[in-house]
Amino acid sequence: MDSILQIIEYVVLFAYIVLASMGWGALCCERMKLPARFLFMLGFGVLAFLAYLASFVFLLNAVVGRIACGLVGLASLGVTARQWTHPGAKASMLQVDVWLPILLLFFYTASCLLVLLLHGGDPSHAVSHQLPPDNILPRMLADRLWNGASVNPFYEDWLSSDRPPLQAALYLLCRPFEFLKFKTEDIYPITSILFQTTWLPALYLLARGLHFSRFAMGFMLVWFAGSGFFLVHSIYTWPKLLSASLFLGGLSILLFCAKNLPKKYPAALLGLSLLWALSLLSHGGILFSFLAVPLLPSAWRLAAAQPRAILGALAVFILMSLPWAAYQKFYDPPGNRLIKWHLGGAIPIDSRSSGETLRDSYGTLTFHQWLQNRRGNLQVSLFLDRPQADTFQSVAGLQYYLTSEGFFRITAVLGLLNIGFVVLVASCLMKKHRGPPDGSACGELLLMNIGCYLIWIVLMFRPDSAIVHQGSYAMIILFMMIAALGITKLPPWISLSLLACQWTFFTFAYLYYFPVPVIMDATGFINQGLYWILTLLFSLSVWAFLPRTSND
Repeated sequence: MDSILQIIEYVVLFAYIVLASMGWGALCCERMKLPARFLFMLGFGVLAFLAYLASFVFLLNAVVGRIACGLVGLASLGVTARQWTHPGAKASMLQVDVWLPILLLFFYTASCLLVLLLHGGDPSHAVSHQLPPDNILPRMLADRLWNGASVNPFYEDWLSSDRPPLQAALYLLCRPFEFLKFKTEDIYPITSILFQTTWLPALYLLARGLHFSRFAMGFMLVWFAGSGFFLVHSIYTWPKLLSASLFLGGLSILLFCAKNLPKKYPAALLGLSLLWALSLLSHGGILFSFLAVPLLPSAWRLAAAQPRAILGALAVFILMSLPWAAYQKFYDPPGNRLIKWHLGGAIPIDSRSSGETLRDSYGTLTFHQWLQNRRGNLQVSLFLDRPQADTFQSVAGLQYYLTSEGFFRITAVLGLLNIGFVVLVASCLMKKHRGPPDGSACGELLLMNIGCYLIWIVLMFRPDSAIVHQGSYAMIILFMMIAALGITKLPPWISLSLLACQWTFFTFAYLYYFPVPVIMDATGFINQGLYWILTLLFSLSVWAFLPRTSND
């Protein structure tokens, strides 16, 4: 009975988030003159922005905040219903580039929930080593606000202002379902996993804009569905993937506007600003990707062609950030612990400002020490730890080693995808250009991403701190996307053989992760069967419905 109720809860909550986003997305695409494929990400961005605003109402009164969340949801559904009556908007919603990524999102999110149930339901120790409770901090903040409780003290020595609030705000938007007898302990895992897995429609949007071939697109999507990186960080719901999703959505708008110059899309730049502000309001690690945006030639072409629109977008970005900045400054100050930790190396809490911490840390650092720290960051990001003596003595020991390295090292996250970079280099040297027509944009993204990586290596203060979860997940996703594109330059039988190897590794290292007991009772076998059915449906949907290269 509980399983049936959980399925109903998932379907209803999924439908709620999607339908509440669709109307706003159709409206934005119409006003911004963007193709329909932008519909879901823009609509989700508007919904997230309204949830963000509604969350501050709780600081005035919890009851009024609950009403505000309910009204945002009802108004959003009303907008979708109204847009459905407009032939143009309805036609946009029914385009394959709108409903296919949503269908894939439904299958993938459900499969993540099944893996979580298969390993006992604890996201912090489901398919990886034991992780800290960072994944539940947004829920803790939302629960305090919902119940009208004080946010201070928050959790151990952490403040509620130390981490951005967007995931907590989105969860608050779904809390009214408690009044429909939905279990509170089910709402957060379902919705938070759904928010993380928006990486999938965001990646779909970006790859379509880059004119990936049908084979390259399908290959990438199926590979990523069997990636341990995406599984772990979709289940363990600190909002790093949510932040990356919104950043990639904004990046897609930037590339589209730059590509179609001299035609101008000033309203679309507001959509870019919306998604990027929300990205930073999800997780601060995305800052490294923002710092690398000036390396994009497309960004400079766009700024030169539409300077006023860019300034307007920048103003919107700042205005959206002000409520959270005010919360950090006046409501629960100072909210700068992670900046001092990662950029200044100050882990113990003290009363210094961020500027004072940076000045003190770098003031006592010699140039030789600074170089040694950069060397340490390079090593820890690229080279795997030496296995312990007992690593290969048991399946569980080997799995623990593989998943731990895959959690910390970029090279381990990429795994077989590293072959793609070798292929790309060889392809360039041999002057063979089998790939998407818009290869220049892929080259720009690779340049930006390499710059992002180097900025990350330089700015992380402490040696050995450039590990995956302390950086930008947008950087990781872009490296994976470009590497997957490289593999598709190989003969198809080799590419597909590597895909089969990836899924074999994924099944061994992650799906049946024995350091955490796998539930093997009747319910467990049913969940396993459902997982593989959903994976098959995901792959068949990619094969059957994926359109050919876009025309714009």
